[in-house]
Amino acid sequence: HMQILGNTLTEIATEKAGIIKPNGLLVTSAQAPEALRAIARVAGQQQGRMVRVGAYDYDAAQTDVDAGVVPPLQYRYRLEERDEERQRFTVWTPQREYTGLEIPLAGEHQLENATTALATLDLLREGGLVWDETALRTGLRGVRWSARMEVVGHSPTIVIDGAHNTDSIQKLLVALRATFKARRFIVVFSASQDKDLIGMVRALSAVDVVVLTRMKNPRVTSLEHLEQLFAEHAPRVTIKVEARSDEAMSLAYSLAQPDDLICATGSLYLAGEALRWSAAHGNTDVAARIEGVDHA
Repeated sequence: HMQILGNTLTEIATEKAGIIKPNGLLVTSAQAPEALRAIARVAGQQQGRMVRVGAYDYDAAQTDVDAGVVPPLQYRYRLEERDEERQRFTVWTPQREYTGLEIPLAGEHQLENATTALATLDLLREGGLVWDETALRTGLRGVRWSARMEVVGHSPTIVIDGAHNTDSIQKLLVALRATFKARRFIVVFSASQDKDLIGMVRALSAVDVVVLTRMKNPRVTSLEHLEQLFAEHAPRVTIKVEARSDEAMSLAYSLAQPDDLICATGSLYLAGEALRWSAAHGNTDVAARIEGVDHA
């Protein structure tokens, strides 16, 4: 939504920080110092309380923390172990330490999301919300988030993810490489015209094969334009083209060996279509919950 929010982190963060109410409470996992300075400025104008969430071992904004520009991290997380089914992690709060928390979602960004949720619960408890640790642990273990590094096939591994901007594509690729041992990465890709397409293409420049396609959305980028962008910004990637997303998924599957990984990404619309392809090809779990995933 850069056409609405702005073209820089400062502009985007300032617009998003507009949700802060006078004397309100803000919980943020933003990491970029530029964004944090903008959020802190708006919070100060509103006389609000800003609470930060981040990784245990490093704070990219430490210089601004030392200068008193932004508050220090108050809720920190650290990965304990991960496999293809789950991540186990620890969270430190101002009052205590939670060890052995588990979520069935992949990627460090999901640890960040989970810790942000925990921080929000912790702060709501100050206002009278009642919850216990058992409910917290049960809720995290049982969370489901369709089209977020959702594994829908094995041998080859097939993953569907709704990443639709440069940052989320970058985080997706880091998470895929950290979670799966794959010989080749084959990406089925489509995106909207109003996205940072050059950034997304550059983020995909290290994968092996990209199958370009067109999701069913009036804002979809043309195949010709995507081909041009990959030629200019990711020339080492092997490009295939299939106009229909179901045929693109089938092509990717035909190209893959058992130890390869296929990932459909670039848009939640494409993710929904890829999930429908998976359901049509025998994934009964996806078929049972398919409604509602492709119109976000």
